Amino acid sequence: MGRWQWIFGVAVLAMPAVAAEVPQTHFIGGANEYAPWYYANPVDLTRPGAQVEAYQDIARRLGIMIEVTAQPNARLIESLRDGTIDLMLAPDEPVLRGANLDCGSIGSVGRLLLSPASAPLSSPGNLAGKRIGLIRPYTLSGKTADVELVQLDNLAEGVRMLAAGRLDGIMGNDLALRNLQADNPDLARALAPAVALPQQNIHIWVSLASPLKDRCKALIAVAAKIRAEGMVEKVLSRY
Repeated sequence: MGRWQWIFGVAVLAMPAVAAEVPQTHFIGGANEYAPWYYANPVDLTRPGAQVEAYQDIARRLGIMIEVTAQPNARLIESLRDGTIDLMLAPDEPVLRGANLDCGSIGSVGRLLLSPASAPLSSPGNLAGKRIGLIRPYTLSGKTADVELVQLDNLAEGVRMLAAGRLDGIMGNDLALRNLQADNPDLARALAPAVALPQQNIHIWVSLASPLKDRCKALIAVAAKIRAEGMVEKVLSRY
């Protein structure tokens, strides 16, 4: 080997190896912008919101950081689709399933049907001809051809519309609706007793535009552990 060939060979051997790409560890999770899911300025720092606590648990188990941002529900779904947020905790809805990865169910939440005291609804199976409010962009399932769906920006809007006689009923998460009634006793008195609806499973939805999609299998395993330990139910019981 010539002198310059030897020097070049040593130089090549001495070059540092290219470092492996470091996996991303900081992600953004979307939360609904109303209580008890998220509090912008929580009075009790140990109760920052049920969705915030759920994200903290997921982050701890997966070894990542999740920054929580709160937005209206319809905007959250758009943000998830375009990758502005990496993940979202939400029910199994067609609008989510068609455009994102389902990375496991962490538990279930109850739902309620509320109606005005002046015209109470006693069953979700008898809604023909009724104006029913639901958070946008979710849709009613089952036989709903004769039901007029009114899409709501938030549940507080729906409760006000109910009390004013502008809706025949609203469907929504039981915890959020009970919080609304507790915070607005005058509105609550204008409503009939709530009718319980079947529970909904809450899933970890991951954006196809997010690098977190590559860790979906790990998230599915985390979700199974959370579900087996009943962590969602334990968190919800605190709110």
